[in-house]
Amino acid sequence: MRERCRNWIRTPSLRGQLIWLSVSSVLVTLLISLLILVLLISNVMGPFVNREAEFAMQTVSQSLSTKTQLLEDILLRVCKSPQMAAEASDTRSEQFRSLVDIYSDKNIVAPGLPFVEMAYFVDMQEAFDVVSYHENLSNEQLRLDEDNLARYQAFRESGADVQCTAGAPYLYIIFTAYDRWADPFGTVIFVVNQSAVTSIMGKLADYRGAFWYLFDKDGAVILSESALHLNTEEQRELADTGHDACYTRKLGGSRYLLFSEASGMGLRCAVGVPSVQILRLLYQVAAPYVIACVLLLLAVAAVMFFAVMRRLRPLQEMTLQLRQVAQQNFSVKLPQYDCQEFSTMSQAFNAMTDTIDHLINDVYEKKLIAMDSELRFLQSQVNPHFMYNVLCSIALMAQMDGNTDIQKMASSFAGLTQARLSSGGDIKIPLAQELQYAKFYIELQQMRFGNKISYQVSVSDEALLSCLVPKLTLEMLVENAVGHGIEPKEGPGTVRVSVGCTENGALELVVTDDGVGFAGQNGQIQLPLDLPAVGSRHNRVALNTVYQMLKHLYGPEYGIRITSFENSGTKVTILLPKEDSQHVQNSDRGRRGADAQGPLHTD
Repeated sequence: MRERCRNWIRTPSLRGQLIWLSVSSVLVTLLISLLILVLLISNVMGPFVNREAEFAMQTVSQSLSTKTQLLEDILLRVCKSPQMAAEASDTRSEQFRSLVDIYSDKNIVAPGLPFVEMAYFVDMQEAFDVVSYHENLSNEQLRLDEDNLARYQAFRESGADVQCTAGAPYLYIIFTAYDRWADPFGTVIFVVNQSAVTSIMGKLADYRGAFWYLFDKDGAVILSESALHLNTEEQRELADTGHDACYTRKLGGSRYLLFSEASGMGLRCAVGVPSVQILRLLYQVAAPYVIACVLLLLAVAAVMFFAVMRRLRPLQEMTLQLRQVAQQNFSVKLPQYDCQEFSTMSQAFNAMTDTIDHLINDVYEKKLIAMDSELRFLQSQVNPHFMYNVLCSIALMAQMDGNTDIQKMASSFAGLTQARLSSGGDIKIPLAQELQYAKFYIELQQMRFGNKISYQVSVSDEALLSCLVPKLTLEMLVENAVGHGIEPKEGPGTVRVSVGCTENGALELVVTDDGVGFAGQNGQIQLPLDLPAVGSRHNRVALNTVYQMLKHLYGPEYGIRITSFENSGTKVTILLPKEDSQHVQNSDRGRRGADAQGPLHTD
């Protein structure tokens, strides 16, 4: 699997290339579209979201200003009322109630949540009148408690015109009331609910990390809601600077959109929103459009992908059919396609398979017949020099002495000659008969060279003697070992023939000699052998003949292997399939035995 993946990477298929090209095009288009969409949203919707944040800050600041403006209106009405300036007036309390009017809609921030819960008027003799949002409170409950009395006295002692103090859960706004001659005639105290101020600022809750500050006229923080820790300089800027529009500034390491405005009564409101939260809201607004765009592009990509896969289906079918042809199945055919290019390829493919099938059934069979004839011709060849030498030996021995060796030599030569020149019978013969032919040749050479040549045969299993082998194959190898291995050697030599089976069940024939070996070779020799120049000691024709014969008969799984070491001998190994000759009829087998043994001697 890993090797297949490497091959695909090195040489990707056309189908894979087209799919990758389609997917890449869609992805690039998707990224470019998203980039353009983000830029459009940032340029078009960014200012809109920024204006929304500015509007929210200005709204809460103006809401607080509206409430403080209510206090200024009350103060102005109190100062202009002659009944309030009159000492010991019996109608002052009712007049104060009518002037304050904290029951109006302007005083309500949320249902049940007033901005001002109580208003006190204290004259110069410290007599007080009170107006409460809670109508059911008793006079004792409405009296100035010790804390408020302390605030009032501290205010009188300071000589200030206005003062703001905070004490949970209220905010106290204290100011001096002056008559029309600018003479002080009393003090007005407003008790403001801190929750009401927080409720007004609650409109900033949509912006995570937003903050607000409420400063007095001296720049001191009265109320705030912020997780931001401002230094003295930053706090002074928020308290002292008023802007007609929002502005940006870096606070605490982060950038904020800020707005600061005077709210009346000596108060100043400052609000801020993190710039990153504005971007977050921008992303929230843009998210549906981005998701819709992505889904649309994915749908287009899916349609393109299935369209490409549909058009590539003929290519996939062609690939599968070509693999069938590679497995020598030439009966496969491709249908006609509606695409011109694929239709042309289909017609050419079908014509190619028809041609190959014709060649196999006609030309190749004729070639096999010709090869069979050539093989039979090779098996029937005779070395005239060998025959001449043998005949000379027979004549010489007959002239010198009437020895029985002459009869044995003649019988062996007659049997071998009969095997070589026989024109009838099969190409393959039993191994036992082939070993007999090799023995004929060795006997003739032993009579010629005497004790110079030794011959040994070993068979691992007698049942192997019935296996079929190509005729004269083993005899050729024995002849080659004697003629080119032992004969040129100084001193005696041995030719060994061993018969056995491999682990895979193949028949193994091994011919080994201790002769001179191949000149300049030390190891396994590649086949076929190069033919040497004329006059060379070893013409190598027999080995090439055996190699070609086995290749034609059995294919690449079987064959011949040669290992040779100069001056150390040669080893020739033949691998053949095990073909049992037991199916041969008795009459035919008897005829072959008679042909082989006819004129031969028996030991």
